[in-house]
Amino acid sequence: MLKKRRLTMALGAAVGGLAATAFLHAPLANASPGGGDACSLGECQLLSGGPESPENYYGFRPLFEQWVGDQPINVTVGSTIEGSYNVAENDISTPYLDEATYQFGNFTADAANNPTGTDGDLAGATVYDMVLGPGGKTVDGATTFDIQDFNVFLANGDHVWIIDDPGVFTEYISSTPTDSGVWYSLGDSTTPTLLYDTLTNPSFPTEVFTEANYLPYDYWLPVFDSMFPPGLT
Repeated sequence: MLKKRRLTMALGAAVGGLAATAFLHAPLANASPGGGDACSLGECQLLSGGPESPENYYGFRPLFEQWVGDQPINVTVGSTIEGSYNVAENDISTPYLDEATYQFGNFTADAANNPTGTDGDLAGATVYDMVLGPGGKTVDGATTFDIQDFNVFLANGDHVWIIDDPGVFTEYISSTPTDSGVWYSLGDSTTPTLLYDTLTNPSFPTEVFTEANYLPYDYWLPVFDSMFPPGLT
């Protein structure tokens, strides 16, 4: 639920303010031998294909709330819809924790706009996005979280992992079934430092670590503050 507020924090400070809503990158396979391409259609976006409300809500604000639902997520290139994934989402929030899980289903190509069925390799992917202390920290005047643990498991065995302590430390890990790479940045550094890399591309693979490449559009989930009564936000 903190997604709109934290996407630019997790990578913006570390790699120069990447766009938080678009796939603007070279293929993931360039950085991960045997790996998938997070959007092999080129410059594209994940946009909501509906619905605009969750299927199930549970909770006792402000102590706990959970949103559960399935929503179609369109893959678009420019203004053209190339197809869509169905994404199952489970989002749990408390004042101390915000944890969302996304499971990507099969890709359904648009027959007219994408006759070859190119799907971006997110079918079968599982995304875990967890933050500790949502809204509990201020960095450079912006309200953020204490720690974020972001994991993507692609169906082909690739794993993308980002651990972020805003304003202090960020670690980036990318691995395939046979190779891996680790980078880190300190403080407000905009240049991640290589720690270990057996991947084919020795440069920092920005496209691999852009969180918006994997996070589906969340039109219907409110921001975390909505669970607090008026006057407490």
